[in-house]
Amino acid sequence: MKKFGNKLIVLALMLVVALLGLSGCQNNNNNNTNNTGENSDELKGLTVYTAENKEGYTEYSGSIDAKFSYPTNWISVGKDEQPVFMSSDGKGKSVNVSYADYPEAMSFEGFIEASKLGIKNQMTIIGDINHEMINLNGRKACRLDYVAQQSETVNVNIIQAVFVDGGKVYILTVAANSDYYEEAKPELDTIIKSFTK
Repeated sequence: MKKFGNKLIVLALMLVVALLGLSGCQNNNNNNTNNTGENSDELKGLTVYTAENKEGYTEYSGSIDAKFSYPTNWISVGKDEQPVFMSSDGKGKSVNVSYADYPEAMSFEGFIEASKLGIKNQMTIIGDINHEMINLNGRKACRLDYVAQQSETVNVNIIQAVFVDGGKVYILTVAANSDYYEEAKPELDTIIKSFTK
């Protein structure tokens, strides 16, 4: 059990680093503009992600003003201000959410590009960081997919969904040990599709 617990701690730390990379280009301006991209022209042609009502999922409710659902049997390993939920099946599946001030003078696309550089500077990335603009429950968002090296023998597939609302950027991160990613993908996609505010 101790070996599994250490892996959970390492994975949780990796997720925190990923969040820091995404929010690393923030500033302290309090921008109250709404950059959600809810204009129908901005959503046209984007892949649509819509929340699904799934049995066996629990909706997150806590100090962060965002919503997502995670499997009911996952355990909380985070704090109220930085929630992290993980599976206990040894496959490294996890989800966390955070938010930060949105840089006032930066476009959403510019923010995503700067965030990708931040992630690459803070983690060992295998291959590219792929990103796609999506329609996430009626708002413009970005989905990032990449693989990070956790140790010499373990890689982790990470998916992040990012959107802006009311001068804040919201970031949902899901992950799984790369050895189990294909098996975990439907579960992780369900969590991503549930992300809203």
